[in-house]
Amino acid sequence: MAGDPPRVGGTDAAALRAALERSMLAINDWLHTYAHDLCDRDDVARSNSRVQAQGGTLAYIGSVQEQNRAALAAAPPVPARPAGEA
Repeated sequence: MAGDPPRVGGTDAAALRAALERSMLAINDWLHTYAHDLCDRDDVARSNSRVQAQGGTLAYIGSVQEQNRAALAAAPPVPARPAGEA
């Protein structure tokens, strides 16, 4: 339908984008958690809140990975390039 997000194979591009954005946020949260002394105090506080809301670091990363796996499973495979192509 008009106005619907574009699809990549059988996957909404919006779902792939959401997984990528959440992954980027998780990497930033990891940075704020483990290098907090090098980061903005408010960013560290927001990151800590997100991590704790998910039940801790492992649960948070696990939920991000679950979303990534689902988005990848729904995406079409990328065709292999012939040898010698960049």
